[in-house]
Amino acid sequence: MKLFDIPDAHYYCGGFNNTAGACSGSLAKYVEGNLRGGTSLREGTPTFNEYRDCALREVERNLLLSMSNYRRALDLMIPGASSWAFVTLYYSAFYAARAVLGMFGGLVGRKVIVEVSAGKPGQQELVIKSKKKETTYTASHEQFCTNLTLGR
Repeated sequence: MKLFDIPDAHYYCGGFNNTAGACSGSLAKYVEGNLRGGTSLREGTPTFNEYRDCALREVERNLLLSMSNYRRALDLMIPGASSWAFVTLYYSAFYAARAVLGMFGGLVGRKVIVEVSAGKPGQQELVIKSKKKETTYTASHEQFCTNLTLGR
């Protein structure tokens, strides 16, 4: 999966415009309702701006969930709850990974994968690829880990 390098990601994240409308809700719903595999999003277009704003809202949400799970895991660090601490830390790492991926222009969605095709500031472009059904996993964290491992 091709992602932005650090300066390009800084530029990408700095372009947040707080766009309203369809992109102010869930990233999954926005992607499923507005994006199709095989298309690209070019910087400067309304669709690119909407996607970026929606994706960065999702990044913020994932960071919150990651920190919340991490904090809860600290409370669970007792012998009787250590298995739940392990599970909670797993989800903390999952949400953190999704947030980092989003800041660098990537997304592993239910039906699509978004990756960078051009990172140069002012000419950034993201490409949407349809996901091949190669797994029987249904949970979002299982699909996420499988697609990252396979390099899709």
